[in-house]
Amino acid sequence: MNTQGNFQGNFDEQEDVVLDLGRYFRYALSKWYLVAISTVLGVIVAFGVTWLMPDIWQVTSKVVKEKEDTSGGASMLAGLDLGIGGGMDLATINMEYEKGFFMSRGILRKVVDELKLDVAYYDATSLKKRLLYKTSPFVIDFDRNQNGMPLDRTYLVKKLSSTTYELQLDDDEPKEEISWIPFFNKKEFPFGKEVEVNGFKFTIALNEAVIWDTESEYEFRLYSEDAIVREIRDKVSLAALGDKKAGESVLQFTSNGTIPLMEVDLLNTIYKVGEEENIDYKNSRDFKAIEFLDERLTEISDSMRNMASEMHVLRIKNKELSGGSQYVFQKIYELDEERNSIELTLRYLEYLKSYVQDQKEDEILSPNMFGVENKALDQLVEDYITLKVETTTLQTELVENSPIFQLQLKQKREAVVAMEKIILENVTNMTDTYRFKMKQVNRKVNELMKSAETLLSEEKVFTDYQRLFTTNEELYTILLQKKAEASINSASATSDYRVLEYPEISEKPISPKKLINLVIGLLLGAVLPLGLMFVKIVFDNKIQTRDDIEALSSIPVAGVVGKAKRSDVLVVTNSPKGAVSESFRSIRANMKYLVPNKEKVTIMATSTIPGEGKTFFSSNLAASFAQMGKKVLLIGADIRKPRLDDYFNVQGYGLTDYLIGNCESYAAIQKTDVPNLHMIHSGPVPPNPSELLSSDKMSALMADMQEAFDVVMIDTAPIGLVADSFNLLQHVDVMFLMTRQDHTLREMVQKAESHFSDEERKKVNFVLNGVDMENNTYGGTYGSYGYSGGYYVEEEVEPGKRDKAKSFLKKVFS
Repeated sequence: MNTQGNFQGNFDEQEDVVLDLGRYFRYALSKWYLVAISTVLGVIVAFGVTWLMPDIWQVTSKVVKEKEDTSGGASMLAGLDLGIGGGMDLATINMEYEKGFFMSRGILRKVVDELKLDVAYYDATSLKKRLLYKTSPFVIDFDRNQNGMPLDRTYLVKKLSSTTYELQLDDDEPKEEISWIPFFNKKEFPFGKEVEVNGFKFTIALNEAVIWDTESEYEFRLYSEDAIVREIRDKVSLAALGDKKAGESVLQFTSNGTIPLMEVDLLNTIYKVGEEENIDYKNSRDFKAIEFLDERLTEISDSMRNMASEMHVLRIKNKELSGGSQYVFQKIYELDEERNSIELTLRYLEYLKSYVQDQKEDEILSPNMFGVENKALDQLVEDYITLKVETTTLQTELVENSPIFQLQLKQKREAVVAMEKIILENVTNMTDTYRFKMKQVNRKVNELMKSAETLLSEEKVFTDYQRLFTTNEELYTILLQKKAEASINSASATSDYRVLEYPEISEKPISPKKLINLVIGLLLGAVLPLGLMFVKIVFDNKIQTRDDIEALSSIPVAGVVGKAKRSDVLVVTNSPKGAVSESFRSIRANMKYLVPNKEKVTIMATSTIPGEGKTFFSSNLAASFAQMGKKVLLIGADIRKPRLDDYFNVQGYGLTDYLIGNCESYAAIQKTDVPNLHMIHSGPVPPNPSELLSSDKMSALMADMQEAFDVVMIDTAPIGLVADSFNLLQHVDVMFLMTRQDHTLREMVQKAESHFSDEERKKVNFVLNGVDMENNTYGGTYGSYGYSGGYYVEEEVEPGKRDKAKSFLKKVFS
């Protein structure tokens, strides 16, 4: 049983959705002109916005990176290849490093200074402000290192004469304690001469290569370093290209802007400055090595000079010095070479330990620059250098705004600390090892020296000096060779980057997408009114068509009454050929189906809420019966808020007078101007309407009137507000429950059945009133007759201009 109920509920919901969609499409078709107007406006707006948007061009260039050669100057010169291809060993692109390097503040600051991008010039003649690059009729020059400059502001330049100009500062300047507007506005300045305004010194000179258009307005904007760096970072993007598995080796630069030439210069300058920075970094490393080698060479040179002097003195004193024991001294010589090698190693270990412990920031020197040949130590120092470079590279402004970069920087720093710990441990161990070796060598030398004690002391001293001199001479030669290699490296240093493709401009602007914008404007122009219409239909909680009533209630619909256009209310007598009059005749004809086989009928008209036209309906239906020759009585039973007096000019006693005993029933019956139509108007408003209408006198009146008249028509109060109509329902054959298009709430129709018992419901019929037959915007069924085919003619009063305007606006927005 529940399953069947759920199925029926789902079916009803689906039927409501289909009904609403049907109403929506009919309503949308009736408002096609609004959709057309909105679509045209959407296209016009899209065209205007597209026209105002500047053309954006895309410029791209490609760069490859070569692996750095650390094998020494000679090998580097041998493998030098300035072309792309032959012999080049490409490095894998590390995007984090490359972005941090090329977009670093130091590089971008140099780019800005070289291209003078901290000043932007504009032609502000039209709404479409145009950026000028190298085509401004004037240029401004100022010292970028001044304090308190009025930056991030736009200045309008007005040429007063060939020698003077005026500046006007925009009101959109940054909020600061001091406003610069009074210092600039309405002040006259000379072209080509330095002026000072509130401590800011600048010079504006005419550009002789560009003619000043007197009909144009020119502006310039001074950017702060933060603002222009941020703008470059926003417009320039870097991407790695290539096979991700094999390693991406191509770096692509992309810049978008309104002036292609400016973007070409920007990319070229970024690459140029980056290349120079890369070479400077290599040179600084070589310069430090040369400086260190110079210090060592000076020490050795001084030592050799002293030994040569002593040897010279010995030769003068004893000219017969023999060679001594060649074997002993040959061994001592070999041990001295080993001792020198150990000494160099210990010196480097001491230097490396001091460098790590003191946390020095300058470039660390590799072991081979000391002449130390130790592969394990070489690898350890090389790994440490790599970590230091990566950590330094990440220390840019990008880290401040990137949690990912901050995490990576933290990891790199931790790795550096760990590497430094490893280095210190290795240095300690190696120092102990080499000191032990030094002791062993010294012991052997001492032993050999003791064995040569028999030699002449002069020969021994001379030989010692000669040996030490030769050893230092060889060491001097080694260090001199290392210095030469470092000098060659510095002189022949080249950038690791090579241009693969110079900046290329896109064939056409990448923005705005004119066709796409027009399509979007067209779609939005069409969708917006359709969407508003859909919202209106979906959220419309009022009755619009006969189908709405039939979908909400099982109470039948007896008929539809059109919307009267005349100012008078009795349309069946004043406009008998009109569509509204015909709708009353149709309902009158349907009475034979509502109360078959009954000559005399009693009819009651009521409504759910006020304003639904029950009095209008009662009066015209009663007049329609009277036109048939029927003897009709119209009773104004809405004694709370009577309206029948507005329809008929009657005087005398009314219904209330009879019910309270002021007159007899026949005295309350009045004749109207309509033949065969009589009425009992409401009379004065009583304090107890419901009690009077449910009294025995009311029942007696109904019985008498039903005998005396063919048709008794009762106009009662709305059932949604008071219970007066229910007291009279027992006396009538048919009850017409009025609804009105675009006025009656759907909820009221849905709940109408709950007001009546099953027996009473048989008497009740809905009537849809006030239907706009000509402007059938919601579609739906209005009855068995159509009213727009021209068979019936509505006699209309010519409306005034104000009425026409109201009618048009209501038609558009209804």
